[in-house]
Amino acid sequence: MSQIPSMACHDSERWSLTDSLNGVSPTLNANVSQIPSMSHPNIRDLAQEVAKECGGLPLALVTIGCAMACKTTCEEWKYAIEVLRRSSATSIFQGMGEEIACTCEAEKWKFFVQAGYQLTKVPNVGKWRGIKRMSLMDNKIGNLREAPNCPDLQTLFLRGNKPLEVIDNDFFQFMCVLKVLDLSENIGITEFPMGISKLVSLEYLDLSGTTIRELPTELRALKKLKCLGLQHIDNRIKIPRGLMPGFSKLEILRMYGSYPFDEAMEDDNECLAEELQCLNHLNVLTLSVTSVFALDRFLSAERLHNFIETIGLQYFKDSKQLNILSLANFKSLNTLLLEECESLKEVKTVWEGEGRIIKAAIEIQTSMIASVPCFQSLLHVRIDKS
Repeated sequence: MSQIPSMACHDSERWSLTDSLNGVSPTLNANVSQIPSMSHPNIRDLAQEVAKECGGLPLALVTIGCAMACKTTCEEWKYAIEVLRRSSATSIFQGMGEEIACTCEAEKWKFFVQAGYQLTKVPNVGKWRGIKRMSLMDNKIGNLREAPNCPDLQTLFLRGNKPLEVIDNDFFQFMCVLKVLDLSENIGITEFPMGISKLVSLEYLDLSGTTIRELPTELRALKKLKCLGLQHIDNRIKIPRGLMPGFSKLEILRMYGSYPFDEAMEDDNECLAEELQCLNHLNVLTLSVTSVFALDRFLSAERLHNFIETIGLQYFKDSKQLNILSLANFKSLNTLLLEECESLKEVKTVWEGEGRIIKAAIEIQTSMIASVPCFQSLLHVRIDKS
């Protein structure tokens, strides 16, 4: 079990550590200041607030830094602050002496961090009791069978265990207050671990980078879910009808690179787009579409126009022409990707009575798209010609 440092950082040291984590942990090989999102002034301010909520503990800063390194929206950083504040009591220790503050804080956080240790099996499950936050990211754990007795566990990071294929349905049975579960980048997971459906306190679930084929209807039991990651699930994950409306508190839904809107499932395309409009708290949506039909479903879903931040137009085979201006209704769109659209021969931009046609997708310039006046939020454009 990792040892909690005996001294907490002061404010200046705390931010310095958050802003330059290189070398502190095997899982962090890049300076946080080089992350694109950190160039956004609002996110940088929020990151400082996150650092403050970590109570100055280097171990807390490293662990939270791992989780937040890929987060690019203000909403995600605000949510992290909210989660931390629910358990943070740092302020009550001020003036009581640094040693007492650190001792109490260490007892409260109950961290267990063994990320990047090349573990092939889960540490002794008998020692999980009392742990609140655990990170076993970037190891080589192949299965999760024995159910650990950890009724206090709130956060579990299992990201990047490449050999992980088997998760027993009972593995999660004693995690009754678990709020954060990260199973991303585990390509060996092909079947949804049904035990997750019983984690009724769960607020954050990331399944990105797995190969899960289908979400079960039982998942609607997660009434408190606020953030769901389903990115880069390349086998066209199936989302059953009626599931999404059950996530009434969902704020962030990421589905880029997962293609649930297959052109061969037209009815499901329309149904899913309609269901997403029922999510009253949704404020961030990323997605990929593979046909003009699927794109049209979202163009007609007006309530989603303010929430779509990233859209990928990929593998188009049913259209030779695209009018970029049709995407201008997505007012929050900051990332646009066109990938492997072999049939696409013309991309049109039309505004203020003027027209422009760029022929042959291979010659499309990203600067042309980014310069269209109506795309005020657009920051990134990528065109993959292969």
